[in-house]
Amino acid sequence: IRMCIPARSIREEDWLVISASKCRPSVNDLSCIPRLNAKFEYYSLERGSTHIFDLRPTWFTFIGVSGANLCIAICSIVSAALAFSGFLKFAAVFLGMTYLVPGILELLCAIAYTTSTRSFSTHISPSESMIWWALAFTSIVFGAVIIFKDTEIMRVLPVPFLVNIPLIVVQNLVILG
Repeated sequence: IRMCIPARSIREEDWLVISASKCRPSVNDLSCIPRLNAKFEYYSLERGSTHIFDLRPTWFTFIGVSGANLCIAICSIVSAALAFSGFLKFAAVFLGMTYLVPGILELLCAIAYTTSTRSFSTHISPSESMIWWALAFTSIVFGAVIIFKDTEIMRVLPVPFLVNIPLIVVQNLVILG
């Protein structure tokens, strides 16, 4: 430790912060994904000052990820059990709920994400919520088609893939960098 250079003798431009106070959100993971080369935002440079930042996911990210996955698991199991028991119409409704309920939770997440000023200890850009809007829209539409117009499933099936995959690429490469 005696051999270490004190931080006060290192110039600002010599520091390379891999990540500190900023995280990148994810649609399938609650962990903090560091943003490369993000600069740590100091609020005070006084000796002995404490810098506090929160890397916990926001409530709406938790609902969008965990709530949606829980609904998918429960509705899938109930749908399979109902189909096995011979209640095919109810099984189809629960199959549609496998998409519809998570879509509603993703819509709630998208709205909260857009209107929130706090996400992973930093202000967010509304453009970062783009993938949540796409997931919500495609999930709600596909779930409604399964429940109310099941004869059109095969026509609508490619739509979520054709909409979400390019938007995930745009979200990860362009918006989040």
